[in-house]
Amino acid sequence: FFFSSRIRHTRFLNVTGVQTCALPISNDAASLSPAATFGFDPKLVTRIGKIARESSNLTAAAFRDNAAKVSPATDKTPGAMAVPMCSPTGVAGVLSVELKARLPVEEAKVSLAGIIAAQLATLAMPIPEAVPDVEIKRAAI
Repeated sequence: FFFSSRIRHTRFLNVTGVQTCALPISNDAASLSPAATFGFDPKLVTRIGKIARESSNLTAAAFRDNAAKVSPATDKTPGAMAVPMCSPTGVAGVLSVELKARLPVEEAKVSLAGIIAAQLATLAMPIPEAVPDVEIKRAAI
């Protein structure tokens, strides 16, 4: 399901690549790790590695600000967008996409990416830390 879903999403958005980054299980909120990619060279994904919250790139900005970020296409670079994947506990990850060459980043594509990110957030929610039994009993008193 997840793989076929990514193929459909790339067609809808008319993009060359999609990367879904998610918080690690530790949920320290300090960095994102690539969770799934489509359309990117695996060597590039390995080279990018973890994305620190304070990095100066589109994905980190969407993660920090909990808001969609866009980079318009130029003559030399394709357009891109990064959309936070929101969960009940905060940003669980970021959906980053690179558009095909010379295509503008349209508001409709950003909105559609937001819908897709919301769907993906249900699969990438960080696992909450276990609460010791003692705290649960104390809260019940």
